[in-house]
Amino acid sequence: MPTLSTDPLADIARLFQARCGMDVSRYKPRCLMRRLGVRMRAVGAADLAAYARYLESRPEELDLLFEALAINFSAFNRDPAFFRLLGERVLPDLALRVPAGPLRLWSAGCSAGEELYSLGILADQVLAPPERQRVLLLGTDIDERALAEARAATYPRSRLALLDKSLIGQYFDPVVAGGDTHRVIEPVRRRAEFRRADLLGPSPFRQVSLICCRNVLIYLEPRHQEKVLDELAAALVPGGILALGRVERLVGERRTCFETVDTAERVYRRRAAGDAEAP
Repeated sequence: MPTLSTDPLADIARLFQARCGMDVSRYKPRCLMRRLGVRMRAVGAADLAAYARYLESRPEELDLLFEALAINFSAFNRDPAFFRLLGERVLPDLALRVPAGPLRLWSAGCSAGEELYSLGILADQVLAPPERQRVLLLGTDIDERALAEARAATYPRSRLALLDKSLIGQYFDPVVAGGDTHRVIEPVRRRAEFRRADLLGPSPFRQVSLICCRNVLIYLEPRHQEKVLDELAAALVPGGILALGRVERLVGERRTCFETVDTAERVYRRRAAGDAEAP
């Protein structure tokens, strides 16, 4: 069994990668230390060396650290202005730009599935029946527990707070009559596919019409941001849409592959091959 070194952060990284298969060096140092601090306070570790010793003796704590680093939080229709933009401009335009074949909508870093199912509900609302039938919902995350929740598609009422009540009645069934827990209706669930995937690895999808990768890049080091954007750009069809979080931006050489659809909402369109960058 490996012994601890004089570098507790390196020890934590080694223990974490051995159990969880993920390299913590992808995270910005400030983000990493903030998340480590949360868990250190939770277990009463005075410093990194104490926390490294704790992790070595209690490997189950590594699973809780993974949850802290995965940062899984979402809600249906989170950021209403963003979903209005999708409903009024983006999805109808995509249906025209991709006139045949599947309309693949990918939530990259989907957490427990709220964003992906929100996309499915929105597409059902704004697209004509022939286009609705073409919609495929794709969700990926690194956290298997979050993906299990996404596949179950069962949520407390609190996560539906941003939805109109009429949509709740139309697209959710109460798990128990009069209860506080609701499940996404089967016609939307059957369009959804969830996979475990690391955004720093090869993209699991191609010919995607819309990718939502919001509030993921901000936690990654710049070189890792560029790698993720390379994969996402390669996954999109020409004219496809990439949506980032409001405090995120395009970086690296891939910036020339996109034109801006909406600056405030950080929505970009993939240029067709050979298109020149706008001045």
